Amino acid sequence: MANDNFTVLEGPDYSKTYKDTCEYQQLLQSDPDIIISTLGQKESIAVKSFTPDKFAQAYSAFISEMKNLSSKPDFIIVTPVYSSSTMTTALNINPPCWKREHSLPGRKLTVYNYFTRNYKLNELDKDFFNSTEQLGSWDLRNVDMNELTFRVAKENDIPYEQVIDSDKTFTNGRVRHFMDSVHLNEKGHGTLAQEIYMRLAYAPKLKQKIQMIEE
Repeated sequence: MANDNFTVLEGPDYSKTYKDTCEYQQLLQSDPDIIISTLGQKESIAVKSFTPDKFAQAYSAFISEMKNLSSKPDFIIVTPVYSSSTMTTALNINPPCWKREHSLPGRKLTVYNYFTRNYKLNELDKDFFNSTEQLGSWDLRNVDMNELTFRVAKENDIPYEQVIDSDKTFTNGRVRHFMDSVHLNEKGHGTLAQEIYMRLAYAPKLKQKIQMIEE
């Protein structure tokens, strides 16, 4: 049960954690068979709370708690689609837009996707997030969240084929998959959905579980 306004980290950056949300309670009560988890985005910009070790410990605790549910769920881990590092790097992306032509009956349609640099992290934010001001001098802004998430998955015995590498998934250019430094566009959501489907269909452990459920 998703909620993009909260993190698993406790600290002064956010007044509540994911465990304080109704979505967390719904997750506990849903008896999930497979959990698709992507943590590390907002955690990576929690400048007053985040350290790599704190994140790894909090993520591992979440995974352990879920694995102990009566349904014994398996995991698909999606490494962060954005982080403090990718947000800082995105400030230098050029050109800020790309175009794609669609052939329609009797005419051609050209679609422009503009990669904006000003954005809100979620719909509850009143102000736009400024990466330069809030992350520019932070000594942990370049932590490799992709690598850190793979470490967490390995430490919690989640098979490699059940981890979606966001860096590789969007390697053909973040401009093509994102509306800004944070939010996926339609193409980005489609690409990620395809990656999740492939794990569900072909990761041996997940494939076996799905077959057992359907029997």
